[in-house]
Amino acid sequence: MPLRPFDQLTRLGRIRRLASIARRALDERGIDEASLRFLTDDTNILFRARAAAGTFVVRIGVHGPIAHSLPEAEAETAWLAALRASGLTVPDPVPDLTGRLVTPIALRGVDGERLVVVFRWIPGGLLEGHLSRANLAAYGALAARLHRHAGGFRPPGDPPLPRYDHLFPFDQPEVLFAGGNTPLLPPRRLAVFRAAAERVTEAITRLRATQPMRLLHGDLHVWNVLLHRGRLAPIDFEDLMWGWPVQDIGTALYYLQHRPDFPAILGDFRRGYEEVAPWPEPAPGDLDTFIAGRALVLANDVLQMSPVDLGELDVPEFFARAERRLRATLEGGRFEG
Repeated sequence: MPLRPFDQLTRLGRIRRLASIARRALDERGIDEASLRFLTDDTNILFRARAAAGTFVVRIGVHGPIAHSLPEAEAETAWLAALRASGLTVPDPVPDLTGRLVTPIALRGVDGERLVVVFRWIPGGLLEGHLSRANLAAYGALAARLHRHAGGFRPPGDPPLPRYDHLFPFDQPEVLFAGGNTPLLPPRRLAVFRAAAERVTEAITRLRATQPMRLLHGDLHVWNVLLHRGRLAPIDFEDLMWGWPVQDIGTALYYLQHRPDFPAILGDFRRGYEEVAPWPEPAPGDLDTFIAGRALVLANDVLQMSPVDLGELDVPEFFARAERRLRATLEGGRFEG
């Protein structure tokens, strides 16, 4: 009996089918008789596995235009190894029985080959729910330690990685401004997006002329940092890229700028950062510029995502909210919502 195409399955049906990939990845690492629990399908698909050998996270990569390549995933695992050697608590990938940390797996009934990594479980809760002044300062210090380490590290073989030296760093089509006016981008909104893009491009041009690029985490928001017994651990390094630290901070703080207490959040974050390294904002306003840059990157992504990948995202509201936030940034203020 033929299998129903993957994109025609319900969400639960897709999760069940992908669980077979997770089990194969565990088998290929000699992790037997594991119990699986689904965690999330927000872009990547994550399962928690419990076995006699310990507790693990199985990450199954997406398929399609936002999928990462094998060289990118291998660069991620190489940086994780170097960071662990430096004393930072970061995810620890488990090799398969052939020594590979990243396992490409194709399964009948699943669209495309998926890149799978199995990590040892890191205990802790998400930083997002624990934004005390002390934790925000530790968050800034963590970002600074990552940036300082990256200044002296290059992945073996210098694999091709996204470069944030232009408006959209990821290796996918730039469609945001390709179609002109659309229902999602009427003339007034499109003008705001274009003005923000010009500001980001100008800031990148200045950075390129004055500072060398380094590896960035690329997605260091408060849902990608764990808190356990007063210590922070960054996770999900999959979006690593070449760029400048102020861009990494802009990406991280994009998700907090709407909060009324954002000035205090930024102050505590900066205080912690400066305990480790100089604040990396070359000119006043550059941080706001790269917070706006994150909004543009996400908008470009959303326009290319399939209905399956979009899930329950309200796309018209996403673009309306992005317009409000970009307009406030261009006007030199803070947005609300």
